[in-house]
Amino acid sequence: MSTAAGKRIVLITFMFMALFCLYAIFDAEEVSADTTTRSGVIKNGPLNLRTGPGTDYSASGTIAKGKKVTITATTKRNGSTWYKIKYRSKTRYVAAKYVKAGKTITITYSKSKTAVVKNGPLNVRSGPSTGKKKLGSLAKGKKVTVKALCKVSGSYSWYKITYKSKTAYVCSSYIKIKTAVSSSGSATGSVTYTGTNAQKVIACAESKLGCAYQLGASGPDKFDCSGFVYWVMKNCGAQTYIAAPSTGLWKTTYDSKYAAYSIGTDYTDALPGDIVVFSTNGRMSGITHVAFYYGNGKIIHASSSSTGVCVSSITASAAGKPILGIVRIIK
Repeated sequence: MSTAAGKRIVLITFMFMALFCLYAIFDAEEVSADTTTRSGVIKNGPLNLRTGPGTDYSASGTIAKGKKVTITATTKRNGSTWYKIKYRSKTRYVAAKYVKAGKTITITYSKSKTAVVKNGPLNVRSGPSTGKKKLGSLAKGKKVTVKALCKVSGSYSWYKITYKSKTAYVCSSYIKIKTAVSSSGSATGSVTYTGTNAQKVIACAESKLGCAYQLGASGPDKFDCSGFVYWVMKNCGAQTYIAAPSTGLWKTTYDSKYAAYSIGTDYTDALPGDIVVFSTNGRMSGITHVAFYYGNGKIIHASSSSTGVCVSSITASAAGKPILGIVRIIK
């Protein structure tokens, strides 16, 4: 065979392979962004690892049952669903039906922000979960640089930081950030929250503005403070909250159900939809009022018999009733 003929064969082969790759790319439908990841566990094994989303792609090893993987995208091709995964620093594909997928983690990047630890010592983790390896801790008042906001479905939000030259994560509830990373990813001068569930809570609360105050009432047209919070939580749906709504007085359920979700007592850290709990003595026994944070230093609540359900200044409402906790339980 001549040298020229050999070159032509190599060229034709290369063109065929390129066309095949293009076909595979356009035939596969990517339905998740690369900034969204999920944990996963192999249900059946050994499971073939493939170089692309389909059995027509070559196998590149196997993975055993019970192994953990990181799912970076979901791909549908030829009627089958495949997960794009990270395993041992390599990108591979596995059939979705053989993987138990965990919670969705969405990372929103923005310009780096300087933040301060407001409650310490604060655990620093290798991933956005309390189940991830502890890398160390940060003392109260310690400054950190926030690189991204990381939201985990059905759980807390986390901040991605650098800790001792390594990528690490800390729970956002214990970090005070002056220039906030908003849920839309843009940098703003104050904390913003545009999540669908928060909007649902505020809209539900606003629908009862002007309703009468009545001690012991929990709707649908008359409320006391705890009854109003309960009605809103119940009518927003269980899928909106991490913790179920309380049917009793908050002074009997705060410690057992909600104290673990408190982000502190500084209302400047509150987001719309957070629940503000007031106490005359700073303890559960002194709880006298609960309300939803409305934004811009205001709360929406069943205030009194003279005002009913209304929006008012949080500082005026807190006169003589210090804040015991700001509860963040919106998913």
